[in-house]
Amino acid sequence: MSTGVKDRPWEVLRQFLAAGDLLRLKGFLSELSPAETARAISRLTAQEQRKLLTILEPGDAAYVIKEVSDAQAIDLIEDLSAESAAAIVDEIPSNRQADLLAELDREDAEAILQEMAPEESEDVRRLLRYDPDTAGGLMITEYVAYKETDRVSDVLRDLQSKREKYRDYHVQYLYVVDEGGKLVGVLRMHDLLFADSDAILSTFMLREPLKLRAYSTMEKLRQFFDEHKLFGVPVVNRHDQLVGVVLPRAVKEASLKDANRQYLGLSGIIGGEELRNMPLMLRSGRRFSWLSINIVLNIVAASVIAFTFARA
Repeated sequence: MSTGVKDRPWEVLRQFLAAGDLLRLKGFLSELSPAETARAISRLTAQEQRKLLTILEPGDAAYVIKEVSDAQAIDLIEDLSAESAAAIVDEIPSNRQADLLAELDREDAEAILQEMAPEESEDVRRLLRYDPDTAGGLMITEYVAYKETDRVSDVLRDLQSKREKYRDYHVQYLYVVDEGGKLVGVLRMHDLLFADSDAILSTFMLREPLKLRAYSTMEKLRQFFDEHKLFGVPVVNRHDQLVGVVLPRAVKEASLKDANRQYLGLSGIIGGEELRNMPLMLRSGRRFSWLSINIVLNIVAASVIAFTFARA
C-alpha cells in the first residue's frame, strides 16, 4: 500500500464501498488501528457510513463500532433503522451496549431494545439501572456459571456444545452458584480440565471467592485491582446473587474517560465540543478562564528561563 493511501484510509473505504467489495473491505478494516478506523470513518459522508454498517455482517459492523469513540458510535447508530442497529448492538459487549443506549434518546433506545433478543435486552435494561461509574455500570454479563451440584462431565459437555457462544466471553474462570443464584465459588479452568469427570463442582471449587457489590464505587474498583491482579472480579447484588463481572480494562477506560471529562470541563468543553446552546458569554468565560491559567503559567515559565540565562 502506498504512503498516500495510508494517509487517506477513507479513500480506500470509499473505493471498496462503491465497488461493493465486501471481502477486501473487511480485510482493510482489520488492518487499521482503532485511531485510524475512527479517523477514516469520520471522513466518510453520513450516507457512506450507513452503507458501511449495513453492507457488513452485524458482527463485523460491531467490530467497527467497538473501535471508535462512544460519541462517534452513537452518531453511527442513530442513523440506522432500529432493526439494523439492534442486530449490531447485539454483537457488542453488554457494558458497551448500556453505555451507548444510555446516550441515545429514550425513544430511540427503546426501539432498539424492542428489536434485540429478549435475553440480551433484559441484560441491558438491568445494566442501565446502575450508575455508570459503579461496578454494576461497568460489569459485563457475558460470563459462564454453573450450579454447585453439577458434575464435571456436565460442564465440559456444555462448554463444548456452546463453544461458539462462549468463544467471545474471554473465559478464564467459571463461577459456581447455588440454586438461588448466590455466588458460592470459583473454578479455574486448569482444575476443571484435570478433575475426575464424575466429580461434583462443590467438592473442588475455590470457596469464598473475592467479589464486589454492584454499587461499589470507582475508587473501590481501582483499589481492588491495585491489590489483586486478577482477570476480573465477580459482582453480586444485595442478596449475594451473581449478576456480572468487571474486567480491569473497563475500570482503566472509565478512569481515563473521567479524567478527560474533568479536563474538558475545565476547558469549557463538554462531550468533546463546545456546548452550542450555552450562552455566548458563559461559554467564553469558561474558555477564557482556562486560557488565562495557561497564559500565566507560560509567562512564569518564560520568566524562569530568562532569569536562568541572565545569571549564566
